[in-house]
Amino acid sequence: MLKKDSLGLVDSDFKHFEEWELNALYKQFNLNISSSPYHSLPRGRVIFDRANQFSKVYLDKTIFNSSVKHAIITAFCLDSSSTKWFSDPHYHCFSDS
Repeated sequence: MLKKDSLGLVDSDFKHFEEWELNALYKQFNLNISSSPYHSLPRGRVIFDRANQFSKVYLDKTIFNSSVKHAIITAFCLDSSSTKWFSDPHYHCFSDS
């Protein structure tokens, strides 16, 4: 079970770089993207704010659309009425080109 931090936020200890470069998480989804660095593809994070009882979803602005939001709500079993959406520079997709 995940525990809240000092701010009352519940987050996983998932680290994009570790899961991508070291654990090759994408292989579980039959994706052929091993030559792509993790920062070159859109990503985000879901955090639960226990104090205020809502989920915060941070996304790369390139995937900030209704179909992606619906997929995230479904995958994480979120309540759409208590989910807040944010773009954030940390989740910016950097192209190597």
